[in-house]
Amino acid sequence: MKKIYILIAILAAAVSCSKEQPKGDEPQLTPLSFTAVGEQTKTSLDGQSVVWSTTDHVMVFASADYDTPYDFSVTSTANGGKQATIEGMGTVSPEYFALFPYQADAICNGAEVTLTIPTDQAAVAGSFGPAANPAVAHITGTEDLLFKNVGALLAINIQATDVTGLKVESLDGTEMTGPAQFDCIGSAPVLNDFQGGQGKSYVQTTVSGAGVYYLVVAPGDYTGGFRLTFTKSGYKAVVENTKALTVERNDNVNLFTTPATIPWEAEFTPGDRVFIKGLSIAGENGQELSYITADYYNPRPGGTAPGSPARGDEASLAGITYNYEVWAKIAPSDNVYFESENGARFAISNGEGTAVGRIAATGTGNSIAVSEDVYRIRLNLPSGDAQIARVSIVNFGIMYGDVSQNLNYDQAGAWKIDNYVFSYSTNQSWDSTNHRYLISVWFTWKGGHGGSNLDQWQRYGTLNQYTDVYGATTGPDDDYYYLQPFAGYDWGMIFYMPKDVLFPGMVNQSKKGTLSVYFNNTYGHFTHGFSNIVDNS
Repeated sequence: MKKIYILIAILAAAVSCSKEQPKGDEPQLTPLSFTAVGEQTKTSLDGQSVVWSTTDHVMVFASADYDTPYDFSVTSTANGGKQATIEGMGTVSPEYFALFPYQADAICNGAEVTLTIPTDQAAVAGSFGPAANPAVAHITGTEDLLFKNVGALLAINIQATDVTGLKVESLDGTEMTGPAQFDCIGSAPVLNDFQGGQGKSYVQTTVSGAGVYYLVVAPGDYTGGFRLTFTKSGYKAVVENTKALTVERNDNVNLFTTPATIPWEAEFTPGDRVFIKGLSIAGENGQELSYITADYYNPRPGGTAPGSPARGDEASLAGITYNYEVWAKIAPSDNVYFESENGARFAISNGEGTAVGRIAATGTGNSIAVSEDVYRIRLNLPSGDAQIARVSIVNFGIMYGDVSQNLNYDQAGAWKIDNYVFSYSTNQSWDSTNHRYLISVWFTWKGGHGGSNLDQWQRYGTLNQYTDVYGATTGPDDDYYYLQPFAGYDWGMIFYMPKDVLFPGMVNQSKKGTLSVYFNNTYGHFTHGFSNIVDNS
């Protein structure tokens, strides 16, 4: 019969006759037998009894050799499972400690038992997890062993049917679960302390259907109260009760009852896909934000040429920690918000445009644009930093002769120019086989409606050694087209296009075609490229 509940049990020891210990260091093992019967206590769940199963195992420590615990098994049950015979091989001793359920890592020093209250528990409706509720017993000079629970029960009544996970946290950081030492000499086990750094201030379990779920925790003073987090795929609901609660060993505390319908909130984890919403201009609404990581802006760390300026933005555009970025054309009447793939919504939350926060699942955000223009928006989700900057010019500049060309905005963070003439100069004898260029962006304003003029060039280059070229037969070139911001104005940070790639079969020392720049997620990172290249003849 499956043991449903193990709470407090009595072991009546029927120890076989003593035998002489052999000479030497090894103790002689002797067949030992104990009888266990159930006992109703205040931790017994209503209408339930302690029921043993022949699959149960008990750990026994003998005073003759505490360092070697023994694995005892339930060999038979009686009285509907309320009584069991537990047998195993051990040493005959005047003193024993015992632990249920068996824990391979548990130890005993002759006074304390170090055991684990699991952090992850497999509770089922109407009960706690089968291995979640440790009980210990101690005997000296008597034939009876009395098992007593070390922890207490927190009962959560879940009435909603769609919950799949439950987590209970102590708000003041009081340790609830993990490996801990219990003094087992007295009339009941007493928690001494958790092992340093290993105790956890939470307990969690999976949930399947409605019902009362029992979580086993350490006794203690939870002065800050508790946070309960209910989850289902992609969603969570959080409830906090800051009322102090003292939990005694062996308590059964009704902690919380959920409503039949839980007000779910979409979960959000950095890295989830996020989209800009609320835009009225065609081609802009719904585009995906770029998730900015170290790889996104730095495909090969350490590749910067010696003496080159630092990676990152000019000072007037720096200073924000962000993990999402989007470039989009926005009208002043647009109520802008950002929505994750799970439905979590965020919006700029102050007039200066420097903060972003969570809004309701049906929230529509607010106006952030001061004129109908392209804006670069940077967000830190979910922690809250934000920056808005208006884009005035995106420029393609060639090193030789300071040749430059402003690009036209296409849509969704992309710029381009068709039939652009690429001229190639052979006058630079020191660099007669390469064509150097970079991308520059002119920002003219920063902030929300409380923002101000900016007037700042921001250059974008490879941020790698400029000798890394597209189409190189040796060396890395997979990151060649990355567009990454850098501070200062240094041609060492530029792109380096070989003549025989951009100008093969050159006529009149020039080509023409389409030049495109993508400050969007089309290719997985900001980039640029050339297409439709033909002879300019």
